[in-house]
Amino acid sequence: MEDLHKTLSYISQRLARTYSSKEYVPIESDCSKLKQENYWIKRFLLNVNINNTTYKLILGIPKTFPYEFPSIYVHKEHETLVGLPHIDKNRFICTFDKNVATPNIYNPLGICENIINRAMKIIKEGTSKKNYKDYEEEFLAYWADEKINGEIISIVKPFSSVKDICVFDIRELKFKNYSYLIADSFNEGNNWISNFGISKSGKVINYEYGVYFPIANAKFDIIPKSNKDIYTFLLGNKLKELFQHLNNKKRPTLVLCNYKNAMFAFGLQEYKDIIQKGKEILKIKHQKGFRPGKQITSFELGGFAKNNPIKRYCVDRFDKERLFERGGEGLNVNQNFKINLFGCGSIGSFLLEKLVQIGFNNFNIVDNEQFSVENLARHICDIHDINEWKSIALKNKMFKHYPLLNIETYTDNIITLTINNISLFNNADLNILCLGNYNIELLISKLLQNQKILKPILIIWVEPYLNAGHFIYLTNDNLFSYENLHKLENGILKYKYALNSDYKTINKQEVGCQSIYTPYSTINISSFVNSISYLIQEISNGHINQSCLYRWTKGKNILESKMEKLL
Repeated sequence: MEDLHKTLSYISQRLARTYSSKEYVPIESDCSKLKQENYWIKRFLLNVNINNTTYKLILGIPKTFPYEFPSIYVHKEHETLVGLPHIDKNRFICTFDKNVATPNIYNPLGICENIINRAMKIIKEGTSKKNYKDYEEEFLAYWADEKINGEIISIVKPFSSVKDICVFDIRELKFKNYSYLIADSFNEGNNWISNFGISKSGKVINYEYGVYFPIANAKFDIIPKSNKDIYTFLLGNKLKELFQHLNNKKRPTLVLCNYKNAMFAFGLQEYKDIIQKGKEILKIKHQKGFRPGKQITSFELGGFAKNNPIKRYCVDRFDKERLFERGGEGLNVNQNFKINLFGCGSIGSFLLEKLVQIGFNNFNIVDNEQFSVENLARHICDIHDINEWKSIALKNKMFKHYPLLNIETYTDNIITLTINNISLFNNADLNILCLGNYNIELLISKLLQNQKILKPILIIWVEPYLNAGHFIYLTNDNLFSYENLHKLENGILKYKYALNSDYKTINKQEVGCQSIYTPYSTINISSFVNSISYLIQEISNGHINQSCLYRWTKGKNILESKMEKLL
C-alpha cells in the first residue's frame, strides 16, 4: 500500500506537469460510478489539447490499480461529445477492451498515459468524423444507451429474407426483465415457454405477428426515435419487402432487425389524430382514407405519421445457432439426426447432456426407473428430482438449457417396448444402449442381425472404477456379432475385451436385495463420455459407417486416458 501511494504521488506530479491536472470532486450531473467514493483512490481533472481546442477530461484511478485500468470521462462542459463513437451517455470514453487488453502492472504511469492518449485519439477522430465506421461496431451499445422500452428474447433463426414472426407478450410472467418473446412460429414460441417452465397458472399470454427484417447496411450514426428516423435509418435495404409484410398488420407492430447477426427491435405505433377542447378529448380519429389497423407503410413512415414515435427494444438472442456460435465452434452436427437413448442412469444422463451440448436436437429417451437418493452422487439430476421418472427428470433438465429440443420420453419396460414397438428403433438414426444388461443387449443385437431392427445400435458399458469403458457399434453389415464378443469362464459369461477379467466380481453390494452396483466416479464418467461423444458425432456425419469396437482406458490416472479401436 505504501508503494502504491508513492506511485500515485509520482503520477500526480507528472499529470500536473503535462495536463495541468488537479484533484477532481464529482458534481451532481456525473454518473453514479464516477461519484462512488469507495471505488476510486484518486480522480484527476485534466486539460488536454486536441486540434487547438482544450478539453477537460476526468481520469479515475480505481483502488484495484494497477491491476485494472483507470477510467476516463468527458467533463460536463463537453456534453456535445456524447454520442460520438466510444463515448456513452455517462460521458465515459471506452478506450480499451478489458477482455483483450491487460494493464502492464510494472509501468503504472504508462497505463495512465496510454488511457489518456487513446481518449484524445477517440475525440480527435470523432470530431473530425474519421471513425464513422466505429458507429457500426458500437451501434447496439448506442441503441441501448438511449431510453429503451423493454427487453426481448429472440429465438428466431437468422434468415436472408423478410419473414413474419410471432410476438408473445410475456410481461405478466415477470421473467427477468423481458417484455416479449419472439419466435418463428406460434408453436415454437409456445413450446419454448412451456418447456422452459416460465408459464404461470391463470396468466394469459397474448400474441401478435411481427416482421423479421435482415438489413445489409444502415445509417448507424442515427439513433431512430420516430417513423421518419427509422425510414432514413433503413434506406438502402429491401424496404419494399418490409412494407408488404407491414401493410396488413395492425399497429402496434414489432420489427426485429438483424445486421450481421446482431439483433435489435423497434415497434411502430398506431397513428391517431386527437381532437381536444381544453383538457377534454372529444374525438380520436385515424388518418383519413385508412381503416384502423390498415395503412400503406411507406406513407406512414415518410408522410402523415412521420413524426409518430417508435418504441425501441434491446434483444437477447436465445436461438441455438447464436448460443453455439458464441459458446464454441457453432453447430457441427446434423440437426435432423435422431437418437434413441435406452437407459438414463449415470452413463446415460451424462451422455445425453454431452450430446445436447454438441448440438444434437432430436431424442427419444427410455428408462422405467425412478430417480433415487442413491443416484445423486453420479447423475446430472438433483435432489429435486427424487422419485421422478429418470427419463422425465432428465428431459426437464435439458429443457432448462435448450427449451426447443425435441425430446420424447418413455417409462416402459425396455424388453416390453422392444417386443411391442420395434418401429421406435427404426424411426431413429442411432439406438444407444446404456443398460449394462447383457440379455437385453443380446436381444436387441439379434433383432438387428435378423433385419428386424434396421438402424444401427451402439452398446456402451463400463467396468468397475471405470478402469475401462466399451463402445460397441453394430450395423446390419454383420461384420461381427455381439454374442461372439463374450465367452464363458467357470460358468460366468465375460466380455472378451474387458480390461479386468474379474470385473464382474468387483461390483459392490449394500444390505438388501437389488443393491449391487458398479463403483466409479463422476470425473471418470465425464472423461469417458467426452471420448465417446466424439465417436457419436463421427457416426452422425457419416465418417463411421461400419460395425466397430472401441475401448477407453483410464490408464494410471485420468490424464493418461485413451481410446483405442480394437475391431
